[in-house]
Formats: sequence, C-alpha cells, structure tokens
Amino acid sequence: MKKSFLIYAFGALLLTAGGCRKYVEIDQPGRRVLKLTSDYDALLNGVFNMNTGYSLPLALSDDMEVTDVVLEQRITNATRMAYTWSADYYGEQNDADWDRYYKQIYNCNAITDGVMDSEGGTDVQKRTIYAKARVYRAAAYLDLVNMYARHYSATSAETDPGVPLVLRAAFEGVNLQRASVKAVYAQINKDLLEAIPNLPPHPSRATEASQMAAYGLLTRSHLYMAAYDDARRYADSALARNSQLMDLAPFVSGTNYPTKLNLSEPLFLRVNGSSSLVHYAMSNSLQALFTPQDLRWRVYTLPGTSYIPAPVFNGRGYYGHRLVSIDVASGVLIGPSVPEMMVTKAECLARANNASGAVDILNELRKFRFLPADYTLLTANNADEALQLSLDERRREMMWNGTRWFDQKRLNLEPRFAKTVTRVFLGETYTLTPNSNRYVFPIASKYVLLNPEMTQNPR
Repeated sequence: MKKSFLIYAFGALLLTAGGCRKYVEIDQPGRRVLKLTSDYDALLNGVFNMNTGYSLPLALSDDMEVTDVVLEQRITNATRMAYTWSADYYGEQNDADWDRYYKQIYNCNAITDGVMDSEGGTDVQKRTIYAKARVYRAAAYLDLVNMYARHYSATSAETDPGVPLVLRAAFEGVNLQRASVKAVYAQINKDLLEAIPNLPPHPSRATEASQMAAYGLLTRSHLYMAAYDDARRYADSALARNSQLMDLAPFVSGTNYPTKLNLSEPLFLRVNGSSSLVHYAMSNSLQALFTPQDLRWRVYTLPGTSYIPAPVFNGRGYYGHRLVSIDVASGVLIGPSVPEMMVTKAECLARANNASGAVDILNELRKFRFLPADYTLLTANNADEALQLSLDERRREMMWNGTRWFDQKRLNLEPRFAKTVTRVFLGETYTLTPNSNRYVFPIASKYVLLNPEMTQNPR
C-alpha cells in the first residue's frame, strides 16, 4: 500500500470521483459530485470540518499543569503521552489532529482544482471561493508545520523536514516526501498574499475567510519566522480591518456574554479539536501572571472546586469557552484575533527598540481588561523590559489556545528566553529541555509504515 494516501483523511468520502458520472445521471444522496459553484461554497463552509483545529498543543505547553490525582486519572491515550512529552503518542492508532488538517487540505484542494470551472456562479463568486480555500489551506499548513517540524530558523529551514505539501486533490502521483520547513512557509505566505485581492475585507460570518483573517495568519507566520518588521506590518493591516476590543467588565457576573458568532475580537473563528482538554488545571507559572483584579482572571477562569461539569479539582481552570453558546463547535478559540495582533505588534516594536510604542499598545489593550479603578499604566525603562511585558501580556491574552506551545518553541531559540520545563505525573518526573526533539510531534507510525517516503521525526 505504498501510496496509500492516508493523509487526506477520507475527505474524498464527501465526493464521488468525476469519472463516476458516466454511470449515474442523477446525484445520489450523500454522494453529490461537485459541479455547481454553490457546491464548492457549501464544502468550504462546513464549519465543523473546516473551522476545527488542533487539540494536543495545549497538553504539551507550560500553560497546563496536572497535579490533582483526580485529573491525573482522567488523562488517557494520546493526551497522556503528549502531556509527558513521550516518544510516541499514537501507537497503532490514527492521529486525529493530522487527519483533521489533511482532510481540510483535501477539501481546499478539491475547491482550487475545480471551482473556476463550476456551473452557476459568476466569475467574482468563483474567485472569492478560490481565494477563501487558499486561506483555509494556509491555516492548516501553518499549524501542521509548527506541530510536526522544528521551529523555523533562518539557518536551517531550507533543510529541516516540514510536512508533505499536497496542493492537488489527487489519489495517485502525490509526493508524500516532507517538504522543507522553508518551502511550507513559502506556500503558506504565497496562498495568503495571492488570496487577499479576491477576499472581502470583512467576513459575512465570523467563520469565513476574509482579508482580516489572511492578514492575521500572515502576522502569525512572519512572527514565527522572526520576520518582525513584516509581522508588525501585517498586524497593522489586520487591525486596519478590525480593531474592536471587548470590554470584559459587563461579564464579571458571568451573564450576557455574546455568542461565538457575535464576538468582536476574532479575525478568523476557529476552535480547538478537543473539548476534554478544557477540564484541566492552569499551571502555577500561568496563574502567577495574573492579579485578582485582572478581568481575564475573573471572567475567563474559575476555581477547580467550582468547575462544571464534574469532576472538580484543586487549582484553577480555564472557563472562557463555557461563557459562549455552543453555536459553532465546543472548544477554545484558536484563530488569530485583535488582541493577538496587538501583543504581536507590541513585541515587534520592542524588538525594534521602540519601548514606548510597545508599552502604549499594551496599555491600550489592558484598559479593556481592568475596571478603571483597578487599572494602572504599564511602564518600561528600556526595550528589554518592554519585550518581557509584551511576552507576558501575550501569554495572558492567549492563554489556553495552544499557541503557547509554538511560542515556547520559538523563544527557546533565544538563549535569554530558553527554559527547561519539568512536570510530575503519577509520581514520575518528566523534563523537557530547550530545543529538544520532543518539541516536535511524532508522525503516527502507521502513516510512515504505509508511506515510507514520509520520514519520521527523530525522538
């Protein structure tokens, strides 16, 4: 089965092959051939398939820390292996994160392969759908390359293996060799930049791709590439399209919180792929970044003894996802957002030796995170202090969405920020050193076995 194309994760079940049309003259229920422009649009807007992302990065990150025996007993299977930074997470099982993303990529490729020749739509409609599919594909590859490859480094990205770069919805002749990290990033940025002219500035629904989504993803990709001037420039472009911050003060009571589709801050509404990971405790290092007056602490977190549903636990848990009506999918928001653009811009300004500019951005954000009587302005004496303030604010603002794992990877490349992480689980101590091979996800062994050109990551 050497070309068993497992990585498209059964996306083809949504369609029938084009050649089948000579055997049937009408569409069969559940097996519709893509032929109308509206068919391609419907495939792209299946939010449960297309707007759900990773699950495991949160478990590996230092945002989460499980010390309560009740919670220790709840962690099972791949989550347990990821939490302890094990050599293998999956055994002989499928990797749900990998499958989910390559199914999305397959769907995007089906759209880019065929939508321009579809029936019943205008040229503008077709070009917009084509552009949106490229945004979704770029989002999937940005997460994949940061999970299953070493972090982007200008000195090694050209030779570091990334992930298979599949740009056609095909069964045969697909190259499953891992493209370099540099090549994957180049495709991500190419997809996003070429999509922007045919995208609307704002989405008609929060789950749809738009210019603000594309610029948000470009900001992430260039931050991860340490291209700080470009990251700041793209953050400005995203904020020019949406700079709305949400005042948390009205929600301290825990009521009247807007639904996911009505949140003002997301640039591209995507959720994590596991509802179970929201049932674990925040690490001590994350908790230490908050003061009791911080409205993110008061609104988005909860004592484990008050956590619903059971079991309760010792410590503090993230609870922000429970404030939102489940109108898209369960889970924590992981897509780019207005606050992310602001903390990224602040970091980039601090790295450019503009301490006052960085702190001004942080203070603009934090005014929406405290009651006026509780708020005091941040100050920094120099760029280094401003940079640390920016990184701390980033961790507070983006807690529990999994991006902390990617930040740990990139910051470990800088000796001043590199840190060793230690955790105790079921009486055994686990240690993760900076730039360890365990910062890279293993590829499920069954995929490598069936596709031997797809090399495994060193463990």
